[in-house]
Amino acid sequence: MFVVDTNILLYAVDRDSPEHAVCRAYLQKWRRRPDPWHLTWGIIYEFLRVATHPNVFRKPVRLNRHSLSLRRFWQLPGFRYWKPHRITPG
Repeated sequence: MFVVDTNILLYAVDRDSPEHAVCRAYLQKWRRRPDPWHLTWGIIYEFLRVATHPNVFRKPVRLNRHSLSLRRFWQLPGFRYWKPHRITPG
């Protein structure tokens, strides 16, 4: 299973980051993958929490703009939202 790390998403949207170009290129490459790649609720939450925080980013992301960007992931052929399944004993 291939899961994209929160930091890749953060660097991809932070144009002031030295890692911006590399992470954005990775994200663009992964977006075109036909095989599955995943985000979890925790990763989405971390991304939104950090990217919109004014004490973290010099230019914080507006929630409405990037929540729409995250919606676009659902339309990509290889994207999957991974949610853990409840494990029952036995």
